[in-house]
Amino acid sequence: MISVEQCRINAEKYKALANDPSNSERRSTVLKNISRSWTTLAHQLENLDVIEKSEASRLAASGV
Repeated sequence: MISVEQCRINAEKYKALANDPSNSERRSTVLKNISRSWTTLAHQLENLDVIEKSEASRLAASGV
């Protein structure tokens, strides 16, 4: 599975690409959207990690 850090790296990469002044407005918009998607994925992976840790703790506490 891709890591949160790799998602953030990809988000920054696409953000930088979007800021290239030689891009058309359309291309820049698509690259910004891709950057936001990578950021969103990073947040979702962080949320999943919290859920998995919480569920593991709950299972350990119940003796399962």
